[in-house]
Amino acid sequence: MSERFGSEYWRETSHYRRFRDYRTALEATTKWYAGLIRLTGRYLPRQGRHLDAGCGHGAFVRLMLRRGLDSYGVDASDWVIAEAKALAPDLAERVAVADVESSLGFPGSFELVSSLEVVEHLQDPVAAIELMAASIASGGRLLLSTPNPINRIPRNDPRTSDPTHINLHPPTWWRDAVEAAGLRIEREWTYYPIPLAWRLSPTLARWIPLGGAAGPGYLLIAQR
Repeated sequence: MSERFGSEYWRETSHYRRFRDYRTALEATTKWYAGLIRLTGRYLPRQGRHLDAGCGHGAFVRLMLRRGLDSYGVDASDWVIAEAKALAPDLAERVAVADVESSLGFPGSFELVSSLEVVEHLQDPVAAIELMAASIASGGRLLLSTPNPINRIPRNDPRTSDPTHINLHPPTWWRDAVEAAGLRIEREWTYYPIPLAWRLSPTLARWIPLGGAAGPGYLLIAQR
């Protein structure tokens, strides 16, 4: 898994290739997630432990630390975790390499587990969802997002946007997997992120909820 997501993936294959370096990508991702928090924030805890499963550049870990959570992140990529530690040595103990299909890296339970645009890259996303669900404390929540391959937005086809998208499914498939793992769906959306505005300022970042299967992204919050 780590070889699939080494520096070549981040710098040449994924959409992060448009950024000149790690720091720039982190700053952009932080702005991008402002729209997610605006849409889902009222459902997210303000205290307790948080784990971002597939944390990439670590933007969501940083945002949840600012929110007041004791936040950690894991990613299968040795390269991206090394970059995260190099940029912020004070946060180095909060990020680790782990394959979320078999390990979440940090022991114990969490009031919030997030996995954002990750499960579509996994060979066995059901195993990952089961592992995440088992780590959620009673009353805690799962925040999960993944591309929606049956969306109705022109030029938003996740089957061609990234060759590492190997497990794309419609929203009903993910809903069933989460419920089978013992969680209760609290809220779900398909959504469309307003393009470009988030680059100007995080205050302009908006993820617009859409009905049914219309949006290019699928997002759910589930509770134990």
